[in-house]
Amino acid sequence: MLANQRSVPVVERGDWLVAQVDGEARTEAVEGFVQRMAWERNGELDRWLAAQPAGEARDKGLNALVNAQSSQRSFAQALANAERIGDEALRATATEDLARNWIAAEPEKAQAALPSELLERLEAITPK
Repeated sequence: MLANQRSVPVVERGDWLVAQVDGEARTEAVEGFVQRMAWERNGELDRWLAAQPAGEARDKGLNALVNAQSSQRSFAQALANAERIGDEALRATATEDLARNWIAAEPEKAQAALPSELLERLEAITPK
């Protein structure tokens, strides 16, 4: 199966995968593919996602990439990708989760890099 061959470029693997499925199955396939690939080929994966058509599958893929990058402490990259999520609710959740993780890990860097409106939104929803 092409989607699982490590030597094949991400673009080729991802394009093969999305050609195999439609609808909700495509969304789940893209999300799972991104989760698997994010640990080994972050840059290639970022470019592949950028080339995907806007919609739920791309948004879920971007969200999976944001989660992986946040876990890898690549917070600035994660923020840039979170801002590319088209679905407003998913984008808000992704940026808020990322911001919480970044603030917990690197408070000074996070405070300097995160948009002020995001910090204000977090402050408003965080229990005191």
